[in-house]
Amino acid sequence: MTRGNYASVPITFVAASDASSRARDFAWARCDGTADDVEIQAAIDALPSGGGKVMLSEGTFTLTAQLARAIDNVSIEGQGAGTQLNFNASTAVISAGSQTAWDISRLNTDAGGVDISSASESAANYWKSDIWTTVGASGNVAGADYTIFVEGSTYFSKQRNGNVPVTSTTLTDITDDIETNGGSNTSIHFASGTFNFGAANWTFRDLDDLVISGEGIGITIISNSSSDAADTEPLSFTRCNRVVVRDMTITAGGAARSTSDALDFDDCSDCLVERVFISASRARGIIFDGKDG
Repeated sequence: MTRGNYASVPITFVAASDASSRARDFAWARCDGTADDVEIQAAIDALPSGGGKVMLSEGTFTLTAQLARAIDNVSIEGQGAGTQLNFNASTAVISAGSQTAWDISRLNTDAGGVDISSASESAANYWKSDIWTTVGASGNVAGADYTIFVEGSTYFSKQRNGNVPVTSTTLTDITDDIETNGGSNTSIHFASGTFNFGAANWTFRDLDDLVISGEGIGITIISNSSSDAADTEPLSFTRCNRVVVRDMTITAGGAARSTSDALDFDDCSDCLVERVFISASRARGIIFDGKDG
């Protein structure tokens, strides 16, 4: 284990062996790709008894033991899906034990996932084998029925139930498949990248209890561009209740049109938008109205 010049503070940063040189320069501990649990566990152990935060760089961490510590108020956070933790693909890579207020987020694990089932007031929001997963303290998986990825010019989706991924160079092929097989009570997560609908858009009608999430402003970008004489919002909801849209940038290009916005809710109730940035729109940004669609 090679450490930088940081003392034991409530926030420690650990860099993977294949992290950027900048990340490794500023890291409290630098892994070498072998038994990386030693460095990460040392960072967890360096937190004071009242808890703290361990941040992991991008890159792959190879573990030979599970990560844990019997203190409360611990946060372990990666840099997104590019922070990969591999153990033995069956045992949880991180266990919160029976502690309180553990928060594990923005990292990718092998099939072992993380375990907060015996913890209280805790949460895990992460990728398990590339599938976005949200877990509460009860251990119940509550999200990411579908995860949509982009690689180059190809889009593909994965289902949490293990069905064969759908792959296409046209984003609407992916969303059409989700519309056919999904429905109400569905969670859809967009990974990092730009998801371009071209001149099309995605309209949800008569569906309730939806969660549409990304990985953050400027990290997940939902876009389209259309000058059609019609409402062409990249994401649009009609008669949908209890909808959550979060953590993304939305860009709606095209000629100005007074009723074509970027994110539109028509005749919807109890909806929440959080951490969404509108970088372009044909008219307004985020609109809640009561008209029928």
